[in-house]
Amino acid sequence: MKKTLLKKIALISVGLMLTGTAGSIVAPTVNAVSQKTYTKYSRKFNKVVALRPMQVYKVHPGKYACYNRYTKAYVLHPGDTAWVRHRGVDWGWTVGKSYRYCILKDNFSWFEGYEKYKWIDKGLLDGSMKDEHFSYKFTWKQFCKLCSLNVLNNDYLVTKKDWRTKIRPLIEKWKPETEKD
Repeated sequence: MKKTLLKKIALISVGLMLTGTAGSIVAPTVNAVSQKTYTKYSRKFNKVVALRPMQVYKVHPGKYACYNRYTKAYVLHPGDTAWVRHRGVDWGWTVGKSYRYCILKDNFSWFEGYEKYKWIDKGLLDGSMKDEHFSYKFTWKQFCKLCSLNVLNNDYLVTKKDWRTKIRPLIEKWKPETEKD
């Protein structure tokens, strides 16, 4: 009887080990870069530009974030700059260096972080959506203006008409530095 009990325990432990191994292989892994980015945005407020329209909500006083503590305050339009900080899953993104306003969307696709200069591939601007190995160097203000034209929104495709009427005249006016790989 002891032998059968030991065999059952051994089989169960081997089965659990195999299940754990298979689960760790199949389970999606967390990208170290995204963890680093969340850490960067959770420590302090960072200057960002909105790439798509985002609802900003006013948080009513209370210790915890709840579904009934939010009311719509305003909309961040593409090209608007703001100071944001990630406050965790419950609070989402805090906007404006105060704890009264937040964005409930919990990912990085709605904004681009501040850099003094931004390099953008020509294929993204002219609507071809292919890597042309020809980039333009824009200042932060120029980059925000491009964002306000909704050019860098993933849900929006730049047409040849947009390139001809909106983007190319700005590039000719700004004469940004170029880089060819």
